[in-house]
Amino acid sequence: MALINCPECNEKVSENATTCPHCGYNLNDSPAMSTLNKVAIIIIIGMIILQIIKWFSL
Repeated sequence: MALINCPECNEKVSENATTCPHCGYNLNDSPAMSTLNKVAIIIIIGMIILQIIKWFSL
């Protein structure tokens, strides 16, 4: 289990925590997680588009 810095108060928090025990910040809504989700969605959409292009080129 790794420790991360809380985006709000910059204290060390478990990566499995849902809220920061120091300031109460909701870690589920952290900007890093939002960015990670957006990147994952872009990658999945890109893979789907590549498969469609591959399918039409046959």
